[in-house]
Amino acid sequence: MDTDDGPGGAPHLEGPSLRECLTEPGLMAKVDAVGDWWARSRPGRTLARYGMANGGLLCSGMALTTLLSLTAALTVGWTVFMRVLGQDETLRNGILTALDAALPGLVTTGSTEGLIDPDSLLLSSALSLTSAVGFLVMVWTAMSLVGSLASSIRAMFALTAAPQPFWVSLLRNLAGVLGVGLSVVLGAGLGILVDLFGEWASVHIGLDTTGVGLLRVLAAL
Repeated sequence: MDTDDGPGGAPHLEGPSLRECLTEPGLMAKVDAVGDWWARSRPGRTLARYGMANGGLLCSGMALTTLLSLTAALTVGWTVFMRVLGQDETLRNGILTALDAALPGLVTTGSTEGLIDPDSLLLSSALSLTSAVGFLVMVWTAMSLVGSLASSIRAMFALTAAPQPFWVSLLRNLAGVLGVGLSVVLGAGLGILVDLFGEWASVHIGLDTTGVGLLRVLAAL
């Protein structure tokens, strides 16, 4: 049974409060009492459940799937971008800077050294068998990531999945991929536009550093 013993009304299982635990005579008695109090608290139970449900292993699996999808997405996306808008050096540097800000150390920019050289991501053609395979790998791994996320959440909270046709699961995962992908693209695009507009405004309008910084904060929000 939960009671509101904790700070801010956080629920605890019935037992001595933290203040009562600290009044126990003797150092070891205090340590044992505080340990019991922590095990009954919501943060303590949350971390215990995370460990019992193999939360670290689930997160590692999702991280690996994300990297596989990200590699294909970068290859296909960067190739298409270079074919369409790659001649604009300012825009190209802005995208690389945004990628470096989102995933530090992943790509090499003009000022930082990363794991991947953007030039090595270019395919011989934006429309080829290789790019088609890369696109399919990107979509499939991204859909697998969404499905793994759903399975991990259910496992963490001990929820049972309702039976549903395979194609319904695929469509649901695809909708999740499109939603997340759209939000990432819009977020990165907005950040790039703010950076470019900030530089233009500081030169042509005289917007000071504080104003440019405020624009970036608003873009992040």
